[in-house]
Amino acid sequence: MAGPDFDYIWVPRIGEQATAELRRYGNLTIVTLFPMLPLAIGISFAFGSGSPAGIVLGFVMVALAVTGFVVWNRSSRRVAAAMSEWFGVKIPWWDMPKMKATSFDAWTEKRKLVPSRPAG
Repeated sequence: MAGPDFDYIWVPRIGEQATAELRRYGNLTIVTLFPMLPLAIGISFAFGSGSPAGIVLGFVMVALAVTGFVVWNRSSRRVAAAMSEWFGVKIPWWDMPKMKATSFDAWTEKRKLVPSRPAG
């Protein structure tokens, strides 16, 4: 997620700070999403092995998966906080819209959200 097109789409809608957080969030989503399936498979094999080394490896992989989720979730919360500042109302992280321009515009229209700080 980079380039002038990304900024062109999102800066007028959510401001520079939230756009920067959204870019980080998108990158973290990619980095954390792809290892989750291999980790889940590895965890099941590690715990299924029954050996002490397998159990330890399983716990290490669980810790990696939980850490990835926590980092991803914190990034989501940072996007919500930056958008809350931009719109001047509390936006909970679980109420974030799909970050596609058309669905985002429908989401803001439904909630009658207008920027408290216009882009500039």
